[in-house]
Amino acid sequence: MTLVGETHCERGQPADRGQPAAVGLTGKHAATFGFASLIVQLRSQKARDACHFGEATSPRGVEATPRTSYARVSSPMAELYSPADLTALGLSLRLAALTSVILLVLSTPLALWLARTRSPLGLFVEAVVSMPLVLPPTVLGFYLLCLLAPDGPLGRVVQLFGVRTLSFSFTGILIGSLVYSLPFVVQSLQNAFMSTSLSLLEAAATLRASPWDAFFSVVVPLSARGFLSGALLAFAHTLGEFGVVLMIGGSIPGRTQTASIAIFSHVE
Repeated sequence: MTLVGETHCERGQPADRGQPAAVGLTGKHAATFGFASLIVQLRSQKARDACHFGEATSPRGVEATPRTSYARVSSPMAELYSPADLTALGLSLRLAALTSVILLVLSTPLALWLARTRSPLGLFVEAVVSMPLVLPPTVLGFYLLCLLAPDGPLGRVVQLFGVRTLSFSFTGILIGSLVYSLPFVVQSLQNAFMSTSLSLLEAAATLRASPWDAFFSVVVPLSARGFLSGALLAFAHTLGEFGVVLMIGGSIPGRTQTASIAIFSHVE
């Protein structure tokens, strides 16, 4: 017995509808052959329908999951080196570098005074300087935004000098970073200055060294670790800050959008 019935599904051609050939079959065998021919035709018709609708059947006759084309979803890592992200990273590095340098200059005399003073006012100043450590970043950023806004106290003062506004600008987030990272630099320098022995300064004074000469010749070399730790803390803290910068500057690409805000935008 020979069965002829081939399905050309892949080529998109219909199956052969010719009747299977049989030689020398009569009676019961002819009925069996006719039933087999009917099954072949049904399978060929089902294969043609599957090719037409883009479906497939499993060997057991259970319909498999149809092929579906999914759109390629871009991940945040795929856009890591995009121009916008590189701009945000450069802005963060510039902000962190300026904050570290400015804080080292501003915090040195303040920390030296706190390390040497015996006035009760020193405790109050030290508590005010440490306040950004206990305030939530968003709360501190909101207070600074009210201060730097055009209708705020500091905003009205800078408008007298031709500055429109400090909020939502690089200068504004720089001021916020200085306030936010001030305790890290002041405390590092204060501890370094307190560890310097006063007898060394007195010995330098007996050698007719001026206060400035004694400071740069004795205090600064002995406090080098304090300067280094303060600069690193300010740089790292500014590089990762989020709440203060977002409240004061928002998320303006190229102006106030830092790396942390860009990462948050990708995740969101």
